Amino acid sequence: MQTAHQGFSAVFGVTRAKETERWRGDVATALLALPLEPHARLTMESHLRELRFYQNELSTVEEQLSAMVGRGKALACLQSVPGVGQVVATSFMLELFCPERFQRAEEVTSYLGLAPMVRHSGEKTPSGRLRPVGQTRLRSLLIEAAWMWRQYDPYARELYNRFLGRMGIAQKAIAAVARKLAVILWRLYVEQRPYRCAAA
Repeated sequence: MQTAHQGFSAVFGVTRAKETERWRGDVATALLALPLEPHARLTMESHLRELRFYQNELSTVEEQLSAMVGRGKALACLQSVPGVGQVVATSFMLELFCPERFQRAEEVTSYLGLAPMVRHSGEKTPSGRLRPVGQTRLRSLLIEAAWMWRQYDPYARELYNRFLGRMGIAQKAIAAVARKLAVILWRLYVEQRPYRCAAA
């Protein structure tokens, strides 16, 4: 919706509402208060109806996930990671289900489809693309969460910058951060403790 509003502002030549900078507060009221031509207002109202629909759908999914997983200590531990919300935490818990069955971090990343394929060529062992296995939806959620983690946690930001400097491609760097995030979430799930950056 934020991207749509940026495009909308550019096309119709209106100033962006300050509430949309972080997309908080009463955004709908601020957007409808903008001086818009009739056809532009119809478009804006259509976007806002779509936003309300997705917000209601998200709320329904979150309620269903909460009912399935419960609001126990494990869920709170996973959500203690900056940028990890209820959907990511509950999806992770449902997918791993019994985290104790994994003995090593590599088993977790491989199971989730976040382990890179490695091709050997002479003395080089470059990391390739991610293995096309695991739960695609959860993998996508973890990558989205990795972007948020990078935004809110200096440790994650440093990780990303390090990977980016090594790999040179943002998509590969954030996939590596998502891999690290998955391992941290697994450890928090098993150890039933909140996130501590220095100990992660």
